[in-house]
Amino acid sequence: MTQELIISLSGRYAAAFGFLATTKLPSQARVTNDYSLVTYPESEGSFEDIEFLYESDSVKFGDMLNAKDFDGLLAPPPLISFTQQKDLIETQVNGTDNLVIERWGTRPFDIRMRGLLIDVKNRTYPEDLIKRLYRLFKYNNVVDVVGTQFFDKDIKTIYFTDIEFNPVQGFEDTMQYMLIARSIEPVTFTLINPNA
Repeated sequence: MTQELIISLSGRYAAAFGFLATTKLPSQARVTNDYSLVTYPESEGSFEDIEFLYESDSVKFGDMLNAKDFDGLLAPPPLISFTQQKDLIETQVNGTDNLVIERWGTRPFDIRMRGLLIDVKNRTYPEDLIKRLYRLFKYNNVVDVVGTQFFDKDIKTIYFTDIEFNPVQGFEDTMQYMLIARSIEPVTFTLINPNA
């Protein structure tokens, strides 16, 4: 006897974020000006899949609906926004509107992740999922991150600064979360040997 599990994410996303989630299509199609149809096959894997590694533990976010075994997944992939600013030292030239940039640099990425924790097994308050996510947040050190959205911005390690949990009205088994993090790179010099 086979069991079928159906999870409606569109209602949860609408209640949590105010918009409807789109469904994943097996292929994409585009109609060009000459009325020809070009199709693109579905790519292997997903750019949304993320894994956080710390100490001897890991937290994975991935496509729960198409996964054969979602026991290892914490939740569907979060919506992630990346923000980065320049770190400049500017000097205004006396008596003019001109600026001289004395030093150029970039600041770390500010990363905001928003998503849903859903208890797909018991359909109750997702206490265990909240504990796992909170344990990741409480870890007071850098966390290794694996995922296309991080790799294409040269981000390998991050640290967390804020976490927020909010209930989703009408869905007892769903909790909205927000994680705020910042990218970090290892220091490449030491005071003992500063030129190495």
